[in-house]
Amino acid sequence: MHSMAALEVSHGEILQRLKDRIGNEAATLKKTYELGAPISMVAWLSRSILELLVWIRYCAKSPEL
Repeated sequence: MHSMAALEVSHGEILQRLKDRIGNEAATLKKTYELGAPISMVAWLSRSILELLVWIRYCAKSPEL
C-alpha cells in the first residue's frame, strides 16, 4: 500500500505534466497529419488535446486535486 506522502504531487507539477502531455499530443498530431493519416485519427488526436486543455483549466482553478 502506498503512503499518502508518496502519492502527493504538487499542483504545479500536475499542471506541468499536463502541459508536457499537450506538447506530446501536438507533435503526434502534426506527424499524423503530415503522413496523411485518416481524418478520423487526426480528429481523435485533436479531441485529446482539447480534453487536456479542459483539464488544465480545471486544475489551474482547483487548489485541491
